[in-house]
Amino acid sequence: MSYQKYYDKAFKKVKEKGSPIVITGTGKKKYNPKTGKYDGTETEITGYACQFRYSQKDIDGTNIKATDVKFMAVLNGKPQTDNVVTFEGQSYTIINPSPLNIDGKTDIYWIIQAR
Repeated sequence: MSYQKYYDKAFKKVKEKGSPIVITGTGKKKYNPKTGKYDGTETEITGYACQFRYSQKDIDGTNIKATDVKFMAVLNGKPQTDNVVTFEGQSYTIINPSPLNIDGKTDIYWIIQAR
């Protein structure tokens, strides 16, 4: 069974209700002994997202802080912790990216916690 149709529906709805999102980060880093630094390739993931605030009952001050935001996003890639989200002119750092992925192949959408 293909879940692509569910991704397509999610994409249509989030694009209609949300705004463009750009996520940047460095791919897998490898240690370079010549420079003494870790090198990686810059990546850019794009898509659409809707932004939400966490409810007071979800905020514990440790895992979820009062200033954290949540995005429901449809993306053309897989975001990682510490990637940078740019949304409506604001920048955030990803704390926890979590896909809705039923078949192990299709990420229908992502819930992204950022601060």
